[in-house]
Amino acid sequence: MTTPPAWGLPRGVRSLTRTFPFNRADLAENACFGLDCDGTGPVGRIGADDPNIHGDVIAAMIVEPATLDDPESGFLEKLRALCDRFGILLIFDETITLLRYPEFSAAQHYGVQPDLLVGGKGLANGRPLSAVIGRAGVMRCFEADWAPPKDSKWRGPVYCSGTFAACADSLAAAGAVLDEWETWAVARTISDTGRRLRAALNTRSAEALRVRVRGLDYRLTIDAGDNWALRTLLLQKLCEHGVLTNGNLLPCAAHTMADIGTTVSAWSEATATAVYLLEEHGEIPLSVIDGRVCGPLYRQGA
Repeated sequence: MTTPPAWGLPRGVRSLTRTFPFNRADLAENACFGLDCDGTGPVGRIGADDPNIHGDVIAAMIVEPATLDDPESGFLEKLRALCDRFGILLIFDETITLLRYPEFSAAQHYGVQPDLLVGGKGLANGRPLSAVIGRAGVMRCFEADWAPPKDSKWRGPVYCSGTFAACADSLAAAGAVLDEWETWAVARTISDTGRRLRAALNTRSAEALRVRVRGLDYRLTIDAGDNWALRTLLLQKLCEHGVLTNGNLLPCAAHTMADIGTTVSAWSEATATAVYLLEEHGEIPLSVIDGRVCGPLYRQGA
């Protein structure tokens, strides 16, 4: 929430975080030296040539291990090495990626272990649940009677609570999900579905519209660039033909070949309509759109 635009957050809170682009471990390293992530700005209390830096500036580095694309070779490994060097906790946000890999987590899939890993409601098939998983030395900080070693700069314990901390039905759902996940190839099934779907949707009509379905097998999205009228039309036409989406297409283990067929058929109808309108008018007429044209998720005003 402290990343741009961060409207409404106090300046002091925003100043506690720095951001760097995905796949740019070199810019993450700048922050470790007290620099801004573009390599400019003051070094502060530490010097860039000081070999004895122990994480006085950065406490934790948080990253989604995979976005719509795989991380570049060596990116996650470089982050792990940086955190080890500077005494920083490496935290993976796996709210989306957990259970989507045959190895269980993206951390295990890519072979890079974080200090903490955060999972979300996918663990309970959509029921309200989250999980923090970590190595023992870090997880002990959550124990009320935990005390850091005398020679440690750590402070503790760390308070942790939540509204759904005792939500038994969510825990029961998670148990059922994990049983199913271990019984048969759920993650592989999801990937196979996503791979087939992406290949079927990236048709000549989509190419003519300069639209493509991109992303990893379990996390697809419709990319229409900045043509929001076209995007809105496609989403509305998909809805009219039985496929409700906000632009993301997230396969699950319950989807069948028939579901893929329904989606492909709806996509063919939607793209055909868009191609016709562009050929007739040179753009998507706002008169054919029901309601407002969608826009960027984060924006000021109504």
